[in-house]
Amino acid sequence: MKVAIIDNGSALLDELKVTVQSALGQRPDIISYPDIQIDNYDWFVFSGRAHRSSLTDRWMKRLISQLDGRPSVFICYAAETLNLNAGGSLRKMSSRLFGYYEVMFDKNKIGVPPGGYKVFESRYLTIGRLGSGLEPIASGNGIEAFISDSGYLGLMFHPEKSYEFGIKILKAYFYGKYF
Repeated sequence: MKVAIIDNGSALLDELKVTVQSALGQRPDIISYPDIQIDNYDWFVFSGRAHRSSLTDRWMKRLISQLDGRPSVFICYAAETLNLNAGGSLRKMSSRLFGYYEVMFDKNKIGVPPGGYKVFESRYLTIGRLGSGLEPIASGNGIEAFISDSGYLGLMFHPEKSYEFGIKILKAYFYGKYF
């Protein structure tokens, strides 16, 4: 399977690249705007970014419509965008999250056993209303993870900074098995 990281301007791109390579056993290609050509890829990981951007929001919306159900993970900003694209909403948190927090996976929808896991978060927005066709699968500081009817995985945390669990959740999603 050929995998691509869609770079939305992430400050954590190098760490994400290492995490994806460790999880999937192959070196991912990095694709950035405006050179987005996704036809030759089977799997996608959409990076986070520090701040919302109307330009990035527009081309992300276009990319989501071109995925055709191919397995894709949306991290933080990208998960927010996937939620907005499905008609959901966001709300500003009372204070910024930055550090390690526990999230509870309550449904084994992607191969992650139910239970608590330490993850890294860096965000000031949370999901206000989950969009149509999205189902929550983990909670903590609001909805932490969700799965779409198309099988896309939204993560409000950063697997690339969540170390062993970050690698395991990507393996679980892409291979259907929690290692």
